[in-house]
Amino acid sequence: MFKQMLYAQFSSACATLFDFIVTGMLFHFAAFNYVGSTLVGAVSGGVLNCVINYRWTFCGASNSKKTVAWRYLVVWLWSMLLNVWGVTFLVWAVTPAGAAVQLTTLMYSKVLVAVLVAICWNFTMQKYWVYKC
Repeated sequence: MFKQMLYAQFSSACATLFDFIVTGMLFHFAAFNYVGSTLVGAVSGGVLNCVINYRWTFCGASNSKKTVAWRYLVVWLWSMLLNVWGVTFLVWAVTPAGAAVQLTTLMYSKVLVAVLVAICWNFTMQKYWVYKC
């Protein structure tokens, strides 16, 4: 189980890094607002995480791809909503009214929320419901 948790954390770190890169690039270079860039980043990271976990982390090969896909979608949609709501709330809470959102504020908010969601939701739901390992 410890080895599986390490693999899951590595997979999550890869997906999170990809999520952060996409979010930061869309916000900084493409002038997306922070909510839209957070949403697209979360989608990108979620897809990468599902693929890595199916092939490497969990016993995905023993489950049908269709079952894994719809269960992952349910867990991931909640994860995405928790991340977007959490980041939106934190950015709103620390940014003065009328002020522009800073990239550092966005990214610090994403780190805090991502860690909380990963610990409290993602690993447990993926292990015991999505992949049933």
